[in-house]
Amino acid sequence: MGYQEMITLVFALVLFTSIAMVANNNLLSQTEHLHNSFYELQAMQISQRYFDEIDEKLFSEVIRLNAIGSMYDGTNNFILENCNINYFLEISSTYSDSLGNNSTGETLFYKVDMIISTQPDVIKPIRMSRLYADY
Repeated sequence: MGYQEMITLVFALVLFTSIAMVANNNLLSQTEHLHNSFYELQAMQISQRYFDEIDEKLFSEVIRLNAIGSMYDGTNNFILENCNINYFLEISSTYSDSLGNNSTGETLFYKVDMIISTQPDVIKPIRMSRLYADY
C-alpha cells in the first residue's frame, strides 16, 4: 500500500467517523425530545385528572362551587415508579371575574390554577387553568 492510498484511507475513516458521530448525536437529541414530551404529557394528564374530578363533583352536585377552595388547594406529590420522576402538583383556587382575573369577595366564577413540575427538573413547570361558573 502506497503513501497516497494510506492518506485516502485515513481521510475515509475520518469522514466515516464524523458522519457516524453526527448521526448518533442527532439520534440522541431526538430521543431526549421524545422523553421530555412523554414527561410533559404525563404532567398534563395528572392535572387533567383533577379537573375531571372537579367537573364530576360539580355536575353531580356533590359539592358546590364555593367548596372547591377548601377541597382543592395545596400541593400533591406523585412518583412514577417506572421512570423515577417526582411530579409536584400545586393547586390554587380563588374567586375571579368572568375573564379569570382574581376578585375580592364572592363572585359567580371560580378559577382553579394548577402548576405541575418535576424533580429532577426534567421539564419546565406547566400551568393549567380552568374557570368554573355557578349558574
